[in-house]
Amino acid sequence: MIKILLVFLVILNAQSQNDIYKPINFMNAEKKGTRTLLGKPGENYWQNKADYNIRVKINPFDRLLEGSESVIYYNNSPDTLKEIVIRVYQNIQKAKAARDMAFKDETITEGMNITKLIIDSQNYDTNDKEKVKVDGTNIIVNLEKSILPSTESLLEIDWNFTIPKKAWRLGYYDSTSAFVAYWYPQVSVYDDIDGWDKVSYKGIAEMYNDFNNYSVSISLPSGYNVWATGELLNEDKIYTINILEKLNLAFDSDSIVNIINEEDYKKKNVFQAKDELTYSFDANEVPDFAFGFSDHYMWDAGSIQSGSGERIRISSVFKKESEDFYEATHAAKKAIKYFEDNLPGIPFPYKRIVQFNGSGGMEFPMIVNNGSTSKHSDMVGLVSHELLHQYFPFAAGINEKKYAWMDEGLAVMIPFEHQIKYGYDRKLHAVSSYEIVAGTENDMPPTIVSYHIQLPNSRNSSYNRPATAFLFLMDILGENIFKDAIGEFYNRWVGKHPTPYDLFSTVESISKKDLGWFWKPWLFEYGYPDLAISDYSVHRSNSNSNEITITIERKGNIPVPIKLLLNFADGTHKIVTRTAEVWNQANSTYTLGCSSAEELISIELGDKYIPDVDRANNRIVLNK
Repeated sequence: MIKILLVFLVILNAQSQNDIYKPINFMNAEKKGTRTLLGKPGENYWQNKADYNIRVKINPFDRLLEGSESVIYYNNSPDTLKEIVIRVYQNIQKAKAARDMAFKDETITEGMNITKLIIDSQNYDTNDKEKVKVDGTNIIVNLEKSILPSTESLLEIDWNFTIPKKAWRLGYYDSTSAFVAYWYPQVSVYDDIDGWDKVSYKGIAEMYNDFNNYSVSISLPSGYNVWATGELLNEDKIYTINILEKLNLAFDSDSIVNIINEEDYKKKNVFQAKDELTYSFDANEVPDFAFGFSDHYMWDAGSIQSGSGERIRISSVFKKESEDFYEATHAAKKAIKYFEDNLPGIPFPYKRIVQFNGSGGMEFPMIVNNGSTSKHSDMVGLVSHELLHQYFPFAAGINEKKYAWMDEGLAVMIPFEHQIKYGYDRKLHAVSSYEIVAGTENDMPPTIVSYHIQLPNSRNSSYNRPATAFLFLMDILGENIFKDAIGEFYNRWVGKHPTPYDLFSTVESISKKDLGWFWKPWLFEYGYPDLAISDYSVHRSNSNSNEITITIERKGNIPVPIKLLLNFADGTHKIVTRTAEVWNQANSTYTLGCSSAEELISIELGDKYIPDVDRANNRIVLNK
């Protein structure tokens, strides 16, 4: 009986996906048993990983970073790997590199210089074009010795590069403070969908990495502080007793503590060593490693009790002039509590998070690079958005290079109500920004792979349109079922690599709804949202009440909710709503009714949170 039920569910799910285009590589993965039609990893699911042991030395005065790493790469796939792809992200800084946007001259460098490349005891010369191909930010090595299934390979690499001045997502923000990302030679992802990821990094599409283990040592002159992904193992050898006591207070209580201020640096009572400092970090099962350093940044810290039973350590490091950052630790505590208690209703995935005061807003595992904001509400918005990314794409390893809409859409939508409470109406911004673009040539369906969509179109396709879609999906399912569905998707794919089809199937299995009618227009099709009042009638019933019937026409293909405001002669009004599910039969009209003892004087359709490309047909004033 159980087997019959399972077969029935698979057939039902397959039928719900029939209206959605699915590429051949996804169907092949299902045939091989690495993926399933139910949105779960298949019995043959696998993924590769690596252990990184990295030693890096930085001369902050000439901005030179010199590194050496040994990498054990584990081939857990059933395939024999005859080549290996190594990412050298800093090549995007070269003068003639292919980029999605123009870089300022001051950010241009010579890229990453590989001085040693040994793979399984075999030396490789990066100038040997027969064995080594340098393609943008990738080095593709034709291996002398193939990596067999269920075996491992040892890579030994030395490299150096000049850390650029304030660049895209990284660089120096003053003469002695920098955020360092995309900085080490990294083995690319080999997966069950595409094989090797050979997409060169050009700036917009962000990242897609395996879940690796990192042991990283970072050396700088004495007086420089370092904050990074992972756990600092030797803080008792770095800091003075005074600093350690304040850290213990911040991380073992609900207090927010100023760990280091300007006076501490002046008095030189921060660090034990008078010469070079070496910081040793460990981070396990994370998709990347980033860090920042400074010899004068302020440091506030605090912690919050997580639903996981552990305290989450929060640090904010910043220029003394960045007034908004004095509240950043408090804002992070509030955001994490909202995420755990409300949406997505899941314990925060990491025990540590650092907010580094750099530029813009860019997420990395356990550390984010945030610029200063002029308003407290904007700071709350930035903090909550970047911290949500710790769930997606880091804990649940979404491929941002291809499916940025999945994690960015959720990172925009999930904090909506939290942000509104602090005066930042990101919901209105997302809906109105999408409405402006909707139906134009710049409105690209989100499922077009992200690295094909350029600025400014990526802002709509990856952020505003999918966030609006998720908002209306929650309206259809109800907040509790939406939360259960997103939670189940997370739990199924934490530490793994989900695709959009895994999301679709998981949401449908939890909600028990066929949502192909919703996914297809919102995520796959060109089009626009446009509702209109096409007809209405008012009849006096035998009970002397006014029976009101209103017909709404869907003129656009994107399904949105119905919201009607009925205004009456006595100054009262009535609101009538329907979710976007009323369009699940591809019907072009929907008729609804209500009754009132009062005389109807006008009908208004929609509101500011429902996009509509033509609002001229959304209001009716009745004849008196």
